[in-house]
Amino acid sequence: MEGERPFAFSPTHEPRIFAKMLLDRTRKEPILYRTLAYHSTGEEFLGWIKETRDDYHVNSMVLVGGRYTRLPFFLIFNLPH
Repeated sequence: MEGERPFAFSPTHEPRIFAKMLLDRTRKEPILYRTLAYHSTGEEFLGWIKETRDDYHVNSMVLVGGRYTRLPFFLIFNLPH
């Protein structure tokens, strides 16, 4: 049948956990991909970046916009170190 899943749905996992695991096991800097649509404000996004850097030790990220053009967009020019 069209539209029917060939396998059971499996929820996604927090990618930062996997990135931290790769970092710990390989000592290679992982690159984390993140869609900005998950965050409704710049302040929330900055909190996510700080948590990613401080708690997961991931500093390299690819940030992309959401798929909806009606979502609010914010720019961040200076990230805290």
